[in-house]
Amino acid sequence: MRMHRPLARTIIRLMLAAFALLALSAPTHAETDAYSEGLAAFEQGDYAETLTIIEPLARDGDAKAQALLAVMYDNGLGVSQSQEEAARWYGFAAAQGDAYSQHMLGRMYHLGRGVPQDDELSARWMQKAAEQGNIQSQRSLGAFYHEGIGVEQNQEAAFHWFEQAAWQGDTESQLFVGLAYARGDGVHRDPIQAYMWLSVAEANGQESAKKWKEQEAQEMNPKQLEAAKKHAAEWRRKGPEHFQ
Repeated sequence: MRMHRPLARTIIRLMLAAFALLALSAPTHAETDAYSEGLAAFEQGDYAETLTIIEPLARDGDAKAQALLAVMYDNGLGVSQSQEEAARWYGFAAAQGDAYSQHMLGRMYHLGRGVPQDDELSARWMQKAAEQGNIQSQRSLGAFYHEGIGVEQNQEAAFHWFEQAAWQGDTESQLFVGLAYARGDGVHRDPIQAYMWLSVAEANGQESAKKWKEQEAQEMNPKQLEAAKKHAAEWRRKGPEHFQ
């Protein structure tokens, strides 16, 4: 079975971003070269070759190889699809600190895929990944705290994690942060910040942000509205780094 190239590339981008955060002992040049060969084969859709290269590395404890092998089992690429095997290999890599695998393991516990459904364990793994900067886990953890899934409901914590993801460009989180500022949900109400975040979310494709942004505009005085529009324009022009 061959994965569509865009999907394969998306998985690789997510994995590479997570691998960059690993704090592991430096692999040997031979291990690095072997993994690179396996990754190249995966990107080309040659899953039989990928398995030949990656599986021995995974069994030797290479976290990147373990994560890639988990992806293969998760999607039935070059192997018989097995959520249980996927969870097992994600677990090995997650235990070594791989943020992508921590997120995926947390997701599997939340959905009960390959492991017993357990939202508390899901939240724990999401937390580990979120603390390493994994955007998907930051957003998920925000939702968990917002709804009280696997953790005690806490709107301040929900806002914190949604904001972390929003700063990294996650559009759903940008919308949530804008609404939180508009409602004073987990953070002090701030119409200027609400308008800015809703403007950013709208510009990034969240169409529902428009009506909320317009509502905030009606509740601001001209000076506040001017400041809000200025902040939104600066974000779009200079990016989030300008504000942090």
